[in-house]
Formats: sequence, C-alpha cells, structure tokens
Amino acid sequence: MQNTYPLANIASKVSLALLTFCFAMPQAQAGAGWSCVDQLVKTFGADKSTAATNLIDYHEMSLRALGKKDWERMSPAQKQEFTTSLKALVEKRYYPRWQKIFGKGKVALIDESNTQGDIIVKTKLVLGKKTEAIAWRLSDKNGAAKIVSLSVDDKDLLDKIKHRINSRRKKGTMDIDSLLAWIHKGEGKGVSLEGASLAQSSDSRSSVAAD
Repeated sequence: MQNTYPLANIASKVSLALLTFCFAMPQAQAGAGWSCVDQLVKTFGADKSTAATNLIDYHEMSLRALGKKDWERMSPAQKQEFTTSLKALVEKRYYPRWQKIFGKGKVALIDESNTQGDIIVKTKLVLGKKTEAIAWRLSDKNGAAKIVSLSVDDKDLLDKIKHRINSRRKKGTMDIDSLLAWIHKGEGKGVSLEGASLAQSSDSRSSVAAD
C-alpha cells in the first residue's frame, strides 16, 4: 500500500506532461507551400499582380492541363506558345478577381502536407462575415514551391481548364493547331472558364465561391 500513492503520483505527472506537450504543439506546420501562397496573396493584396508570375508554375499547369502524353507530342515552340497563351488567359480572367478578393480578405493557414510529389496547402479566407476554405496545390521542384491550382468548394481551377480543353478536342485526335488557336482566342472573350472562378464580382458582392 505504501507504493500505491507514489506510483499514482508519477502516472499523473506523466499524463499531465503529455497533455501539456500535445497542446503546446503547433496546429499547422508552415513550410515552403504556405510561404508561396502567403506571398501570392500579399502580392494581389498590394496591387502588384504582375509579380504573381514568379509564384505560379504555368509550365507545369500547361503540362497537366493537356496530359503528359499529349504534351510530349508538341514541339518546343508549341509548348511555349501554349504556356504563354494559357498564362495570358488566366491573367485576364482571374487576376482582377483575385486582386479584389485578396485585397479585402484575410487568408490563414490551416494545414500543409505533401501528396504524390505535390504540396497541398489548406487555408481559410475570411471576407467580411463570410469564411471560405481554399485548397492550393503546388509543384515542388528542387525546393522551389509554385502554385499549380487552387480549389474552392471542391471545384478545382486546373480541373476546369482540363475539362474545357478536352471538350474542344476532336474525338480521337489531338489537333494541336486548333487547340492553340482556341487558346489564343481565349485571350479575348472567346473562351470562358467561369466554372472555375474564385469569386463572383459582377455586382457589389464579393463572395468567394466557384461559379
């Protein structure tokens, strides 16, 4: 009986120490992915969207939009043309919206993890009284994280782009020239990617949601 209390006391102290350790652990580990996302958000918030180019991996985005097999069929010149045109399309369609939303809202890190060679950054956007979850996918090449896509309400920007591209392909063929012509047209008003927009800003509302 004499050893019961000391043992109980030790067990209690160990349990308390473990609980203290667990609660003291950070809830989210910020890494290269969050650093890139945070920088992008601040870039748009500071009205310096032109600097976003260095934070988005348009080459990888283009490759994934077409698929590796079809991407490798293209010549170096065609790859460059496609990437440049896709970049111009995204800049025209989304940069003004992102600038407006991120300029008014606040983005906070929830979690960062690695999956299938990519970095996944889960964040929370607070805009007025509304809160929206945004998941970012980043490529990770030699320690340099760059954004490839973002997802709002399970609607992914890159998936929407892929769907639009696939819908334009001729059945059973790649038809590179037609595809490049369509992408070029998208730099104007001919291509709609509204299904993957981050925000509706056609009126006074600024809701962060995929159309």
